Amino acid sequence: MRQAPGSDDDGGQLPQTALARPLAATSCRLYLLARRGLARDALAQVLQRAGHRVIGADEDADIALQELGERQTDLLLADLRWGTGALLRLLGQLDENQGPRVLVWRPENRPDVVESLLPRGRIWAWVAPLAGAGQLLDAVQDVADGRRQPPPWPEATDDVAPPSLSPLDETLLLGIAQGLSAADQALGLGLTARQVAELRRALTHRLKLPHLAAVVRFALHHGLITSR
Repeated sequence: MRQAPGSDDDGGQLPQTALARPLAATSCRLYLLARRGLARDALAQVLQRAGHRVIGADEDADIALQELGERQTDLLLADLRWGTGALLRLLGQLDENQGPRVLVWRPENRPDVVESLLPRGRIWAWVAPLAGAGQLLDAVQDVADGRRQPPPWPEATDDVAPPSLSPLDETLLLGIAQGLSAADQALGLGLTARQVAELRRALTHRLKLPHLAAVVRFALHHGLITSR
């Protein structure tokens, strides 16, 4: 991070909320993981007008990974409104103790998708689906100044002991958390895919795990899997 000098970017018309703001007190070198197009160009312009430097942008995880390794990057801003696959692949290959801090522009109505990234501990801040330029720049400034934002959903406050899990229960949960299909697990269990699907559905219902992210969090919390 560095103190922001005057910006020499003379991009096109920007939202008034961005034009009216003073330069950021702390400047970031940012990489954008987002689809090509006018939206990405406008995003880059808003960030640069605020005194930050956009050092690269792409929608391909492999290209982004290579360029992040070649360039000194403070912050990776990922636009998840068009999908999460690229960021998941990228986070899976980045060293948890190195690399840029991550800010995500989360998709509307899918907080569970973003929540599933949390075990990796890389997400520093979130931007709401319909956030304006001001909210985005505030989030970037928080990350630049070393402040983590709380997640945009309630944290679980209870730590009730889970129901006793049989070896089969643990195997089923592990398969779900690892993304295995019922058919994949059926091969190793000597059951049909339909039987495994019914067992998995009954187990997640009993444990009140509504989606994949909740299963992953449960498995991590109880030591069935690790964050690596």
